[in-house]
Amino acid sequence: MIPPSRPPRVFYGWLVVAALAAILFLSAGLGFYSLGVFITPFEEEFGWSRGQVSIGIALATTTSGLLGPVVGVAVSRVGARTVLATGAVGMGICFALLGLTSSLPYLYAMFVLMAAWRAGLMIVPVAQVVANWFQRQRGLAIGAATTGIGFGGLVMAPLSKVLISSMGWRPTFFVLGLVIVAVGLPLTLMVVREQPSDRGLHPDGLTPIDPPLRPQLASTPPDPATEVWPASQAIRTGAFILATSAISLGFASMGAVLLHTSPFMEDRGLAPEMAGLVLGFVAGMGILGKVGSGYLSDRAAPPLVLAAMFLMETVGLIALITITGMVGVTVFVLVFGYSMGAVVALQPLVLVHYFGIRSIATTLGAMTAFSALFTALGPVFAGIMHDWLGDYTLAYLIFAGVNCLAALLVLLIRPPRVRDRAEPSALRSPAGVT
Repeated sequence: MIPPSRPPRVFYGWLVVAALAAILFLSAGLGFYSLGVFITPFEEEFGWSRGQVSIGIALATTTSGLLGPVVGVAVSRVGARTVLATGAVGMGICFALLGLTSSLPYLYAMFVLMAAWRAGLMIVPVAQVVANWFQRQRGLAIGAATTGIGFGGLVMAPLSKVLISSMGWRPTFFVLGLVIVAVGLPLTLMVVREQPSDRGLHPDGLTPIDPPLRPQLASTPPDPATEVWPASQAIRTGAFILATSAISLGFASMGAVLLHTSPFMEDRGLAPEMAGLVLGFVAGMGILGKVGSGYLSDRAAPPLVLAAMFLMETVGLIALITITGMVGVTVFVLVFGYSMGAVVALQPLVLVHYFGIRSIATTLGAMTAFSALFTALGPVFAGIMHDWLGDYTLAYLIFAGVNCLAALLVLLIRPPRVRDRAEPSALRSPAGVT
């Protein structure tokens, strides 16, 4: 008699989450955080100003965000694995080709091309895959996957500095580009699976014992979260408009504070090394915030958790401005850092809450396009305010108010109404979800 096989101790979905976290680690760590490390080498070799190089970085950041809708459509039509695999190859090649930079136009062009491929390695395909694999622990899983973003910032920027010092910036671009392909592509092809059924499993690793749900009665209004929402329909709903406005305002505040925290600390008398350390601690708390908020969103409505996180950001900013010395800095690191990371993880969870997993790729892609513009504008506003007034106090007070407004907008969201159901042929379910 053959003994019954035991279920695996570790649900395969968590291996998928680990692989996706590693992909985000490379995408964010190299495609965003480490780019600033190359400013000084460009300045020394070519005499380009920091502003000139920063334009290229801004172009890269904006490009990745604006291509969110394109990535969302691609995920829904060809699947997340295809998008992730091609993104890894394209981003890795373009990152390596940055080592051949000899002029500003070439630098700008390669930044834009690299960022275009990087868009396929960001939150849109990752959120779709994780949402397919998890239901009961979806928040925790998405939070765990997005920790790769924070770890990428903590590890890859310092590592890039070490490589530049030891071998020069040109070989560093080549080596790191090779790493993107050599790590990202095998993880996608060998580990990532679009949905549990690809391995004969069910979401969360559970075996369903309940009978199928009864067909919905004609008199019962359809649940918006069970529908397929094309982006063209979703973006016209009040739920999407309010959620996108709130997230965009939050990202404007977040981007400004992250970029200007180090000079803010130096203006307050901290040594540059200590100011950089504070920023690192903020990123570290952001990692905890992603996991913690994901865990909370499995037990409470994600919009309520998101509103609370926006209010926590406000508390952190007010503490930084009003409490002098390291006490204020400590409160800021703990409270703002945690809530900042949480907002990133909660963005896809809020969309799943209102539009369901079948629409996450298209709705998140559309939201990303809007939020990317605000992420770029926030730091610019903070810099202008500093140049005008000589410090960041008023700018940070404004961003504290912006976070309160974002929390209010989230609380005003109501579930969208299903007016026109999308026919199955109009938009194929992402990754084969039925």
